[in-house]
This record gives sequence, C-alpha cells and structure tokens, in this order.
Amino acid sequence: MLLRAAEIADLAEIMALERLPQFRLQVGQWPEAKHRRVFDETESRYFIAATAADPYSGFAILRGAGAPDGSVLLQRIVVRRPGEGVGSAMLRRLLQIVFHEYGAHRLWLDVFEDNLKAQRLYERFGFCVEGRLREAAYRDGRYFNMLIMALLDREHTAKCDCDKP
Repeated sequence: MLLRAAEIADLAEIMALERLPQFRLQVGQWPEAKHRRVFDETESRYFIAATAADPYSGFAILRGAGAPDGSVLLQRIVVRRPGEGVGSAMLRRLLQIVFHEYGAHRLWLDVFEDNLKAQRLYERFGFCVEGRLREAAYRDGRYFNMLIMALLDREHTAKCDCDKP
C-alpha cells in the first residue's frame, strides 16, 4: 500500500469513496466546496491510499499539521474494502507522518460510538477513549453519540509498530 499526498484533482474520487452506501452512517459527507476549502487550509493534508489492485483504495484527511499546539486531528479515514488490511496500513503510515515527520504531540479523532470495528482498530494502535460527545451527530432523523479518542507521542513511541510491514 502506498500512501501519497492527494491533489485537488483527486477530490472526485475522495467524494465517491465517502459516499459509498456502506459508509453512509459512519463517515461524514462534505460537499465539494467544503472539501476544496479544507484542502486549501495551510494545516490540512489529504492522502490517498493506493494498492496494486486499486489506485483509490482509501483516503485520509489530517487537520492541524504543523499547528503550534502539536495536536493533529484525523478528520477522516475511509477504505473502499474494509477487512483487507488497507486501513491498518494507512493508520500505521499516518502515525509515522504525524509523530515522526510533523513532530506532533497528539493525534485525535472522533468515532461513532456504535462503530466498534473502527474503535478496535484505533485501540490496537494505542488510542485511548478520552470522552463521549452525547448526541453530537444527526443522521437519518436520529442523534448519535461520538467518542473522542487520542494517542500521545510518548504512547506511540512506547507502542510503536509503525515500522512493521
């Protein structure tokens, strides 16, 4: 799996991935104008995961890269076909980028409370639940709780498996 910096021309594929039916209730769906705005932010980074079988196997959005407080948000991570290891490989590489290249202190994210598969992935990489945002997301006429999870640089260093294949 190759993780490359996205280009503005990749936005159509990114938007198609986040709109796949299986992610409708698990992933935010931004309009193109918002993606363009975030893409152009100085501290935002978009990444594309490519495999031999699929040049758009997934994508990720980081926000806060280079921020003075050293806190980076993993805004979104999506893989076309979960369960094939692409998500783990992406997260492993993103941890390298965030902690070793950006020198960040903290990587955090929010995840739907009922998305147990994603939570298990994050926990496997050392993320801890820091809190619950009650009824923070509204989809399909109902409210959903979100969990805040984070990983600190020292926790990543202690548990680092980012160099494993």
